Amino acid sequence: MDTAIEQIFKVFNHIVRELQVYFTSGILVLSNIYVIDFFYYNCSLFNTINQKQFLIPAIIITYVIGHICMAFFYILLEWRGLDKKLNKLMGFSYIIKSSVLPSIYKKDKEAYVHFIERYIVLSMMRWNFSAAFFINFLIDLSFTIFIKYYWQVVLLTTLSLVVSFIMFVLTSKTEKDYAGRIQSMENL
Repeated sequence: MDTAIEQIFKVFNHIVRELQVYFTSGILVLSNIYVIDFFYYNCSLFNTINQKQFLIPAIIITYVIGHICMAFFYILLEWRGLDKKLNKLMGFSYIIKSSVLPSIYKKDKEAYVHFIERYIVLSMMRWNFSAAFFINFLIDLSFTIFIKYYWQVVLLTTLSLVVSFIMFVLTSKTEKDYAGRIQSMENL
């Protein structure tokens, strides 16, 4: 009975992690699309999606948008190491020793989940939030420049850029803490 409950708990944790990392960032982008839809298209997209037959596809699209956010920042920042250069510029210098994670997990599973897994999820979530807000910034800026100026959209554009930067800094701090926790648990 305990193993069945443990398996259910693992599946629940995995689903919650997916929702936390991908679905919430997808909601951020989709919400911004609704704002654009409100100002530029008189809520035509919202009225279409608000119908019952489009509810499940909208949920799936929201999840996919979250993955697109992650892929976008990977291509923009991680692929060529730009994130490491930005971190160094901001004073966040760290090395994450991923190779020691399995041995830490074997030593103490509960401590691993509490001190390391939690930081992995936090880093991914904040990274994806930063990506979502940066995508929102690009979308809003494009509409403001090429279609029509609305002060509300300009305000949203500015806030999106600021929040994207703040979330990027918070991600860097979280990853630095995460690297420190790996190092401290490695020596136990």
